[in-house]
Amino acid sequence: MSDNIKSDQGQSSLRSFVRGGQTTIHSLRMFAQVMRVVAGAYFIAVAVVVAVWLWGWTEPYARYLTYKFYQAEFFVLAGAPETKELWIDFPEGERVLATLVQILTNPTIQTVKDNLISNRMVKSTTFKVVL
Repeated sequence: MSDNIKSDQGQSSLRSFVRGGQTTIHSLRMFAQVMRVVAGAYFIAVAVVVAVWLWGWTEPYARYLTYKFYQAEFFVLAGAPETKELWIDFPEGERVLATLVQILTNPTIQTVKDNLISNRMVKSTTFKVVL
């Protein structure tokens, strides 16, 4: 009976099968590890390209107001009191304190933020369609 389960090289079929499974699992683990590194590098590269692209195609003051909007939103989500004040600089050089609620509900800031995001998305979509 033992002769039936031996292969030509003197190893049992079961041992050969188990060894093949271990090799396969090892290969899959190594592939997953490499893919995690590649995906991480790809994510960082895409983030850098998008940041550079946004920096080059947007107005500095629009970026500033959008930053202030998301800064206020972050403080609210983090549990800061809505009466917390942040400095807002105007293009003319004037500086004022505004509460988080004032920043988040200000129609000018919301319009600038929405235009910054939607215009960039529309232009990038149009660019992709043209190419």
